[in-house]
Amino acid sequence: MDMSTLSEVTYGDKESLDRFLFENQLQHTLFHQGLFQQGLVCPAYPLTDVDPDNFDDWLQSHQVEHQFMANALGLSNPFNMLDADFRKEADFYDWLNNHYTIHSEIAASLGLS
Repeated sequence: MDMSTLSEVTYGDKESLDRFLFENQLQHTLFHQGLFQQGLVCPAYPLTDVDPDNFDDWLQSHQVEHQFMANALGLSNPFNMLDADFRKEADFYDWLNNHYTIHSEIAASLGLS
């Protein structure tokens, strides 16, 4: 699992965002499989589909998946992803850092790290 791709995104750079979206979707798929092996079916959304000018729907879908995973694995609830304003560079990077931490916790909990 390539966790580094989740942190190697440059604000405003579509190519690095596309790499992030692809790796994020792969990781979510692995997380879904790990939960399924435990008898749990996680809500799943197409997390590679995003409008770079409006992340709100994507953030909502992402929040739903992460909230389910945190609850299912007994992890602390993830930060509210909808609080980020991706039009602000600082918000974007804060969100990336928090998101990276959450993925690391989920991967460790599922034995994928």
